[in-house]
Amino acid sequence: MVDAEKEFANHLTVEKSVEFILKDGVAMELLYNPRIKAMYQFVAGHFNTSGKVPVKAVVQTEFPKWEFEDPITAIEWVVDTLRTRYQRNKVEELTTELASRVEDPASAMGYLRDKVMDLERKSLSTSGIVQRGDHIMFIKELQEDIIAGMHQGVSFGFHEVDSFTGGLKPGNVGYLMARPKRQKTWFLLESFVEQAKLGSKPFLATLELTRKEIQARISCIISGLSWDRMQRGDLMPADYKLIGEAWEKFNAMSGEYWFEMPGLDERSVSQLMLKADKVGAESLLISQFKYIKGTKEFYPNDHSEYAEVAVDLKRAATRPGQERPIYVEAQFNRGGDTMEEIGDFNAGKVGLTDMIPQSADILFGLFSNKDLRDNQQTEFGILDSRNTDKTAWYMFSEFRSHTEISLLNEKQ
Repeated sequence: MVDAEKEFANHLTVEKSVEFILKDGVAMELLYNPRIKAMYQFVAGHFNTSGKVPVKAVVQTEFPKWEFEDPITAIEWVVDTLRTRYQRNKVEELTTELASRVEDPASAMGYLRDKVMDLERKSLSTSGIVQRGDHIMFIKELQEDIIAGMHQGVSFGFHEVDSFTGGLKPGNVGYLMARPKRQKTWFLLESFVEQAKLGSKPFLATLELTRKEIQARISCIISGLSWDRMQRGDLMPADYKLIGEAWEKFNAMSGEYWFEMPGLDERSVSQLMLKADKVGAESLLISQFKYIKGTKEFYPNDHSEYAEVAVDLKRAATRPGQERPIYVEAQFNRGGDTMEEIGDFNAGKVGLTDMIPQSADILFGLFSNKDLRDNQQTEFGILDSRNTDKTAWYMFSEFRSHTEISLLNEKQ
């Protein structure tokens, strides 16, 4: 295993690593080597003064006896290792000292309280703390994000909706809500397909429909093949060829993407996030909310479990340094005769738990009465949003002669 302090020193010559180290906050107590402490102070001072990382030649001039090498491990692992090693050593010291105070419980408890708080203060991350002068790094990151296209969030599946909302950004949770059997999954898959085309590296967790049905639905979306015929198995040789060619074309124009039906014991928010992390996904789509599992074995009622899941989703989307957009399909627990009536409901009565509208960054609704359905139309609207006004669009959806979901016009 590489020495964590040596790796830490090597990372001090890498621009992105230094920015991470300074943002994450590394207590000097984590470093045992006095030369590495001095080196860290030198680099941090140089960066805070000039806004730039000193080049390797400058650091080598300042510390001529150090032989720098290219880092071979991730800086996140190095910092976590330093923090863990410090905690382990301090716990051993704490245990030995407590043993010596066994005859004086009051003294032992006072010592334990003081030392544990000191250990936490020195070893916990300070990545969320912004201080004077940090605006230099913020402006630089903002410029880099905009140039890289990250200021535009991932797609909701329709250009006009993306233009109005700015897309779903990292750290945001969006919900697509409707009554049962109102095309929620189709609209979620439109988002998944468009995200893949735009290179957003989406991961879709299907908790309700099987992997094969999801793959069949995507096949119809990208090929135009009738879903009505697909689900009845009414396919001819030309249809199989059409599906194959559509997937080849889709893969050629898309970035990486993944979809999976997780096992019944792999459906908590943390487990779904780990799956997305494992493949390097940049966005997570979930179908659907009510099948996500909480972390406890027993809940007094479904509402309590749903509330925990909603909060966990928001926490997962906003993990410091690992922010990710999450788009979730969910059900109304009551409906309305118009989109306006749905939007005017008390927020706590719209979803399965009042924590959905409280924690959501944007809340979409799908509405379709008999007249709209007879004309193969669905109303797709913003029920609530942190950053945009409410509006709605009329969508055309066809599944019998071919498969298509397209925007007709914005509702006036």
